[in-house]
Amino acid sequence: MAEVEKKEGKTRQGGRLLPLWKVFPNLRGAAILAVVFTHAVVYYQVRTFSWHPDAAKGKAWLGLFFLPTPFWSALHELSSFAVPLFLFLSGHFLALSPHGGKAVWERVKKLLLPYLFWSLVAWGLSWRKGEGWSLLSFLRLLREGDTVAPYWFIVLLLQYYLLAPWLVPLVKKRPVPALWAGVLLNLSISAWNYNSALGWNSAGYPLCYFPSLIFYVVLGIWAGLYPGRLKAVLESFKPAVLGALLAVSAVLLVGETSFLINEMRGTGEFMRSMLFGYSHWKFFSLPFSLLAIFWVLERGRKGWVSKGWLRSAGKNAFTIYLVHVFVLDALGFVYWHSPGFLGGTPLTIVLDFLAGVWVPILLAKVVRSRIPWAGNLLLGD
Repeated sequence: MAEVEKKEGKTRQGGRLLPLWKVFPNLRGAAILAVVFTHAVVYYQVRTFSWHPDAAKGKAWLGLFFLPTPFWSALHELSSFAVPLFLFLSGHFLALSPHGGKAVWERVKKLLLPYLFWSLVAWGLSWRKGEGWSLLSFLRLLREGDTVAPYWFIVLLLQYYLLAPWLVPLVKKRPVPALWAGVLLNLSISAWNYNSALGWNSAGYPLCYFPSLIFYVVLGIWAGLYPGRLKAVLESFKPAVLGALLAVSAVLLVGETSFLINEMRGTGEFMRSMLFGYSHWKFFSLPFSLLAIFWVLERGRKGWVSKGWLRSAGKNAFTIYLVHVFVLDALGFVYWHSPGFLGGTPLTIVLDFLAGVWVPILLAKVVRSRIPWAGNLLLGD
């Protein structure tokens, strides 16, 4: 299958386009950088409104909606394609992988063992002030990927790894119905969560459970099974048209986020409104993320994301994902005890981003050189 993908994905060289199969490792690097950036922005906003409660009143944006920090909120939304891109790349990987019991367990183990290890670290840290999680609370958090805020994605990905032996053949046999079913499932979850977000007496559907965000996994499987069709779709878009559609969908997504936050903040749960408003289930997240994936794939084929440092970030993407939140939490402690010019300023976004990427990469280098036997447990190698 990999050979078929190489043959179908190749286009011209010179002003030449890269084969699609060469693009994916660097896209993984771009995705993890976007993840760290979005979390750095969220941490900045949470700190801002924790330390300066009056800021929660917000600022008018274009006189229509309210966002906590309009500029940074918009940048956060523009980088929110990262998780859908990760799921797309994971689906592509699953499409080209064996699905026997041993192969599935090897894939699951690479996610599960480091997830358990770093969750135990988080449990230990929860006791640093003397009031940590009980065993039952820890098990509940572990089940839903809430021991560390972004770990919900790992729980979701584990489910798709386990379902791959059935999901891949389904997409192979019925590709178009599978894609449309993914769209409908995603939109159904969006509708359900709007019901919860706007206070109509229902619990939101957790992102950590199947079939959350299933469309992007199905799209990745489809791309892995039918690379020629993906290439045809990409070539059907003129760059200017793709860019314009992406820009329009970005504006709609930011508007939807600001609408949600504005509606929910009236309940007095400002922090919840931010976390809910920034989530990936929103209606306009789907067209924006789909177009963003197409855009980065096309840019990747043209060599725009062919840098070595992106490949390095991609190689260490799971390690960065596992560790970077611990780095951001540690920096938050430093900011709290630092001179006032640091805490609550956008400079912390830059510091969080740089440290959130490079500290895990340095950790990975140390583990691989000094204690390689612990690579899977600590890094997901």
